[in-house]
Amino acid sequence: MQAAALSSAAGTDTPAPGLSYAWPRMFPGIKLALLAACALTVPLAAGAHAHLLRSTPAAASVLAVAPAQLQLDFSETAVLTSLSLERSGDPVRQKLTPRPGAPQARLVIELPPLVAGSYLVRWRALSADGHISSGSFGFTLQAK
Repeated sequence: MQAAALSSAAGTDTPAPGLSYAWPRMFPGIKLALLAACALTVPLAAGAHAHLLRSTPAAASVLAVAPAQLQLDFSETAVLTSLSLERSGDPVRQKLTPRPGAPQARLVIELPPLVAGSYLVRWRALSADGHISSGSFGFTLQAK
């Protein structure tokens, strides 16, 4: 284990005779490259889930006319496992069906007739990689 021996005579962390710590100086970018590689893998793993990119009606939108459809655009193909619409003040959450069976990045769902009020859409989706994502957003339908 001579390679791991350190000179402790002076109490310093210097290599034993014949050994050198020159490799870090020979490859100055190696530490930076390793850090960058590690940092890049974290967003890739986190990005594996289907995220809602946009919706129609848009989140926090105020509409003058009731929409006939709900459109959800995801970051990757997904299957809806749950979708509901809740009007503020109504005690019952309305489940929306039919849900598409095949994975899709854009999902369009027919809406029932809506009356004026604030609505909350709750969704849950299973992405192609097996991860479940969920979320909610609201919109308001103004009285005529």
